[in-house]
Amino acid sequence: MRFNGDSDFQAWLQKQQPDTWVAIAVRSALRVLPTLLSGSGDGDGFRQGGENTPNVLFSIWAISVAVAAVMKPKDSKVAAASRAAYRAARGDSSTYPHTTAATNAAYAAAYSVEAAKNISSATAWSPAHDALIRSLAAAGRSRVEYSDGKAGLIDYDGPLVAQWADCDFTPAEMMHQPLWHGNEPSIGLRPADLGPTLFETDPRFAFFARWYNGMVRGGPLPWDLQERVALIPEDTWEGGADAVVAAIEEIERELEAEKAVVEKRAPEFEPFHVAHLFENRTIVSAGAASLSATIRMEFERFRAETGLNQTPDLFAPLENLPPVLDRIADILKNEKRTATTEQMLREEIGRLNARVVELENALADARSECAKLHSQSWKKVAAWTVGSANLFGVLAAAVWTVSGDDVGARKRLETLLEYRTVFDEVSSGKSTAPTP
Repeated sequence: MRFNGDSDFQAWLQKQQPDTWVAIAVRSALRVLPTLLSGSGDGDGFRQGGENTPNVLFSIWAISVAVAAVMKPKDSKVAAASRAAYRAARGDSSTYPHTTAATNAAYAAAYSVEAAKNISSATAWSPAHDALIRSLAAAGRSRVEYSDGKAGLIDYDGPLVAQWADCDFTPAEMMHQPLWHGNEPSIGLRPADLGPTLFETDPRFAFFARWYNGMVRGGPLPWDLQERVALIPEDTWEGGADAVVAAIEEIERELEAEKAVVEKRAPEFEPFHVAHLFENRTIVSAGAASLSATIRMEFERFRAETGLNQTPDLFAPLENLPPVLDRIADILKNEKRTATTEQMLREEIGRLNARVVELENALADARSECAKLHSQSWKKVAAWTVGSANLFGVLAAAVWTVSGDDVGARKRLETLLEYRTVFDEVSSGKSTAPTP
């Protein structure tokens, strides 16, 4: 998307939902983060993890929490963590003035989470807008010191074009786009300008190197991993790099243990062929990961709007889809194509199809007993969150893509979309009758 200058861009932003502001602030902070990681102005001692390391940790934490907020808007735990990270990053920046530009972008991203959470009308635009503009300004006009000691400015055009390109996507989709949209980093943010960073010189930052490189490529680490890292307690971040590393290692062990629990196969729903998926692995894996994130996001919205802590039985099969989608995305993104990985993929697709059938059955029951739906206080919220036409359209298309069974998949697509209309009918007060 193109704008006629900053004022045009800001006018567009003002018309968007708050999670769009947070997503753009996050992406802006990620683009300028290398200026902090290079330790410009602090010499090689910093690059080996010197006195400025807490400032780096707090800034990374602030950005991590904001990323989690994009994928899980209105989550109370993420919002609380964003407040703590914002305070930590902002407080630490005053100690290290030469890194203020990058840190400003980080804490502005975290602050925008809190500001966006409190949006209830157009009158609340100002605080969120101010936080966002601080982040964008830091990402576009920061003073940096190159690795040869010469001072310079980040070329404004590069970050500006990238920020505007973000506006072509939804918040969840932004997180799956290359940070520079296929272009080279701007002057002042190139590796040659900044020299080695903590990601290369300090092994304790190996996880964050993977995290950052994934965001740069548009292939982020699994969202459940990112969320758990973002929610590491404040006192652990204050404890320094060693404490954070230990906490991340424990998180990764827990996730591996959870993955090791083998789910029951559904061989009757497994496709015969998966060659087309490996041949289009980049597109399919990104689509599966994006759908997983969208489902999680809509459930968070549903719970935030309704106050329900327990998912209604009707939507339980839908809420169970993301782990399977994540595993499908992970196989396609990270595994080489072999007989073993093809079988792994077939089994995961079988599990996905089985859960979709469970969802169809639940929707069919709801369609035949509309009176029960009419009595639910959450019916209207469901119609635009976990029961929305857009979500079910993407889900149906994804099932069609991965199943490899053209006739069966097409039928599931049609059935899903047909059953989903019950939410529109119930929320609008129309009577509905089951299809014969």
